[in-house]
Formats: sequence, C-alpha cells, structure tokens
Amino acid sequence: MIRFFGKIGLIVLPLTVVTIGLSGLAWHTGEALPIADVVSRQQLDKDIIYGTRLLEDIMPY
Repeated sequence: MIRFFGKIGLIVLPLTVVTIGLSGLAWHTGEALPIADVVSRQQLDKDIIYGTRLLEDIMPY
C-alpha cells in the first residue's frame, strides 16, 4: 500500500509543481488578477487598458 501511494506521489507531485508554477506566473504577469484589482489599477492610471493575452475578450466599461 505504501508503494502504491509512493508511485501516485511521484506522478502527482511534478504535476502539482508545474500547475502551481504556471499559476504563479499568471498571477505575477497580471493574467490572473481579479476584475476589482484591474478596475482599481485602471482608475489610478488612465493609460492602462484592460485586455488579456490568453483570452480575446473585450469587456466594455
């Protein structure tokens, strides 16, 4: 039983590390910001235009 969970851990651990790494990268670059944060940043600086690189969605305000 311990060998089974050890093998499962060897499969799940790298996938978890990659998922957390990609999520952190998306958060760091601003792709995963909540809409409230985007709106507050846009109100502080009028030169900021909201748009994501990954999704081609244009939201009118």
